[in-house]
Amino acid sequence: MGKIIDIAKKLKEKDNEISILFVGDSRKLLNNQEFVDSINFVKLYSLDRYDKIIGEGIEIIDYSGWIKLLETCKKNINWI
Repeated sequence: MGKIIDIAKKLKEKDNEISILFVGDSRKLLNNQEFVDSINFVKLYSLDRYDKIIGEGIEIIDYSGWIKLLETCKKNINWI
């Protein structure tokens, strides 16, 4: 996750709007409010089918919200 955050910081320095969507097991990171606070320069989303709201500052979206996010972002980066 560290490299992704570094890339996000560099992009943000160039006045880019940054969004990160957490899916699957990566959503566990959102249970750590210290982690969430450390990346407060990005818009956080969680694809949430099972869990309740995880932490503060996280928008919970469903699959249609995921599609809307993809459609509104200029660039999309995916990793596994």
